[in-house]
Amino acid sequence: MNNETAGQLPLNRLLNRVALRYLPFLLVCFIVSIIDRVNVGFAKMQMQQALEFSDVVFGLGAGIFFIGYFLFEVPSNMILARVGARRWIARILMIWGPIAAATAFVETPTQFYVLRFLLGVGEAGLFPGVVLLLTYWFPVARRTRYMALFMLAIPISGIIIGPLSAVIVVGLGGAAGLAGWQWLFIVQGLPALGFGFIALLILDDKPAVAKWLTDSERALLQGAVGEVRRPPPWREELRIALKEPGIWAPTLCSFFLIATAVSVGIWGPQFMQDLLRTDLRGIGATYAGISLAATIGMVAIAAMVDATGQRERALLILLATGAAAFLLAAFTTTRPLIAVLAIGVGAVCYQASFPVFWGCVTPRLGAAGAAAAIALINSVGNLGGALGPSIMGPVKQNFGLGPSIAVFGGFLLLSMLFVLPMLRGASASETVG
Repeated sequence: MNNETAGQLPLNRLLNRVALRYLPFLLVCFIVSIIDRVNVGFAKMQMQQALEFSDVVFGLGAGIFFIGYFLFEVPSNMILARVGARRWIARILMIWGPIAAATAFVETPTQFYVLRFLLGVGEAGLFPGVVLLLTYWFPVARRTRYMALFMLAIPISGIIIGPLSAVIVVGLGGAAGLAGWQWLFIVQGLPALGFGFIALLILDDKPAVAKWLTDSERALLQGAVGEVRRPPPWREELRIALKEPGIWAPTLCSFFLIATAVSVGIWGPQFMQDLLRTDLRGIGATYAGISLAATIGMVAIAAMVDATGQRERALLILLATGAAAFLLAAFTTTRPLIAVLAIGVGAVCYQASFPVFWGCVTPRLGAAGAAAAIALINSVGNLGGALGPSIMGPVKQNFGLGPSIAVFGGFLLLSMLFVLPMLRGASASETVG
């Protein structure tokens, strides 16, 4: 063991303790968030029949969540940087849970649209708030792997949501006079309210105020991460964020990546049913297998990327591979096994891309505008979550299954195009350095 490695051991041990204290709870909160925004895809089969919603109405309602999310995410993260993650994340959890559960009682398209919009407003700020919080606790050189541990919520939610949704819809259908799809929203929505109170007990805003650390541990963390500075005035922070060099390439990359993720999350169950001709349990099992593979892939790829430092190049390869896999699935819908396997490869690639993407982005942002810039990238990116499902409805209705799956591949190809400026920027930095 050389001196440099030996010197890193105390910091590595401390970072692992930080991760063990915060990441499991944040992971669970993000799992609940993902389930509450995409469980409408599992409710669709009963809900659409009961309420007589067309594919277009359903797709618009599913996607309108992201309009509310977009409008409130930047101000939410700017407030978080001022009042602290502990109180603000708790507030987010306490608001969105009841709204998610209330979706069980919609009767008209307008009610569906309003509650999906309000759910977006309620959830706005959770993801960028946690990303910002992680920049306060983990240094750049090790950040991607810890981002990946938080973002394991993406594949883990895929493992959980299918079987859990099947159990709720089938097991509780008819109880208390409510249909299975109604119980789905209630059971999966209300836990967020309880997690809001737990957040007040568990989270700390930054190392300097964490009472469970010793003075020497606080100094070690702050030396590795840097001092958490008070943000500048509101307008100044927004101006700095909007003028961050090269901010629009990652923003547009995020837009099409999230369009893919949300479209697959919401329409994937229907496409699996079309391909496999199975019931909700079969769809859930298929989703669980894909998500298990994505869980393993996300951790392994993030560790490899941190070790090599080639984040932009790895992101490009992941997006290109995922696009090719979805396009293969689009042309093999008459051979269901090949199509499902190809969809699985595409899903693993886009899910593994998220921590790599944020590992590329956060080191590029200046401290003064980081809160607004992270939220700006994610909020504009999440408009892709409104676009994707809204496009899928008309494409599915008018052109069928194959072209619909091809849209997933098209989104990833567009996302890949905006990695190229990021790759050139990284190469230029290495040359200058």
